[in-house]
Amino acid sequence: MVRVWFGNESDGLKRDRQDYTLTIIRKAADLDEVKRFYCEGLGFYVTGVTTNQEGRTLYCANERLASIAFGFRKTDEPVEGSHDGLHFEIGIWREDNWQEIIDRMAELGFTPAAQKLSNPHQKWLEYSDETGIVIRVTYTRPPVTTTRMDPNTRSFDD
Repeated sequence: MVRVWFGNESDGLKRDRQDYTLTIIRKAADLDEVKRFYCEGLGFYVTGVTTNQEGRTLYCANERLASIAFGFRKTDEPVEGSHDGLHFEIGIWREDNWQEIIDRMAELGFTPAAQKLSNPHQKWLEYSDETGIVIRVTYTRPPVTTTRMDPNTRSFDD
């Protein structure tokens, strides 16, 4: 299921959505494992948990991805191996930020399903979550002619 929030329809959640937010909702057998993968590993945070007739749903977002959120609905049905081709790429301009994520994922025991590390200008690792989403974490060195905003200081690098 894919859902788009318009304006500030998210009252009660931990973030104020002033713009459109695409929410991708997946079935998940283990919400604690989802939190470990997304929050502890990839740096997402929980924006809320809802329970309705469809079940309990955990919502996760990342401050750098303001227009995207994931919802994981608890299910007792098997979800392992339900990969349906959904890929999500997180692009990172700073190598130290990329390395922090990769190190956390390794410390948590998440093994990449694929990787490309031979090019120092662009390298990536892919992980699969328990719902079958493939998450690619990519570092790309910005071109030397490009000025980029430093997300930590909200100022432009020279």
